[in-house]
Amino acid sequence: MKNLFAKTSNDNRHRDVLILLDINDSQRVFRDWGMVLEVNIESSSLFRDFLHAHFDQLFEMSESQSDELIFL
Repeated sequence: MKNLFAKTSNDNRHRDVLILLDINDSQRVFRDWGMVLEVNIESSSLFRDFLHAHFDQLFEMSESQSDELIFL
């Protein structure tokens, strides 16, 4: 995964790439997730479930990471 992130970060089609959360999980976080555009993140059950599942790790984020997550 780190190789893919490095490749994406160095691709000039992407800019200001930022890691919001780096976790090692033995299960898929979004089991039924497909690539979708979430227009209204406030009502997203997937995002809400993700936040609940990783609540403790959110407090370990740097200030810039938490600011980015809040911005979403």
